[in-house]
Amino acid sequence: MNEQKYPSQLAERFQIRMPDGLREQIRRHAEANKRSMNAEIISLLEMALWEADYDRVTSGLEPFGAISQEDRDRLALHEEDRQRRAAQRTKALSEHGVDGVLADIVTRLDSIEKKLDEK
Repeated sequence: MNEQKYPSQLAERFQIRMPDGLREQIRRHAEANKRSMNAEIISLLEMALWEADYDRVTSGLEPFGAISQEDRDRLALHEEDRQRRAAQRTKALSEHGVDGVLADIVTRLDSIEKKLDEK
């Protein structure tokens, strides 16, 4: 008689060694997000991989994983939002009489923020 297997029994397994304290940190996150530790780890890995691909795309490289048009659109919106916030800050500074030197510093800070976003 063939026993029916659950999807979790068919899923690929991968064992890892974790540094001290990481398991407890994952448990706390999982508990806060009301999911299993396995689901929490999967969620964190997917997010990290998506961000890594985002960094590659914003740097002009191709992502390692498949990236949908929806994701590409989301990336474009993120960049547009960053540019919009920078323009708002510059406008607010000029409305408050901030001189060109300080506005230049803010522009440079925006450039640094973009580089940090890309990492």
